Amino acid sequence: MLTFKEKCDILDKDYERKVKQLHEHLTSIWTRFNFFITFQGIIIGTKILIPQLTASQKNSEIFYTKSVMLLGLLISVIWYFFCANDRYLVKLYRKQVNDSFENFKNFLKDNDFLWLEKVDHVAKTLTKNEKPKMNILGWRLKYIGLTDYATMFSIIVIIFWAFILVNTC
Repeated sequence: MLTFKEKCDILDKDYERKVKQLHEHLTSIWTRFNFFITFQGIIIGTKILIPQLTASQKNSEIFYTKSVMLLGLLISVIWYFFCANDRYLVKLYRKQVNDSFENFKNFLKDNDFLWLEKVDHVAKTLTKNEKPKMNILGWRLKYIGLTDYATMFSIIVIIFWAFILVNTC
């Protein structure tokens, strides 16, 4: 049978481990985002910087241009799949963090930790009354998070490449 302290330690470590997992995943998301945005920049730069060729070289220029655009489209589709999967995992990990916190909090409440209720009440009061003001220099859409922006941006890049491809064919 576990002691009270052992149970607290297990719940605390579970919570810390899940917060760390979420943090590490968010870090890897932005590493991937930076990779894909850099790669897309290189592809777009390649498309723009294609040298103007002579009439005899036009067929190879058309093949080269379409190949670059198809590569851009393919990479943006792959990027979207990564982003959509990452967004799902962030939601899952946030739920796990919240569930772990609630388990820990309920365990402490069941063991008559009155100070926890006071701390929880103060936290709710601060959260309720001291929300940051939104203005032109700092704002947030309630239903769209940072990981949503990454997914939306990859979709925009897919549309960009599809539009360019359709207009050059």
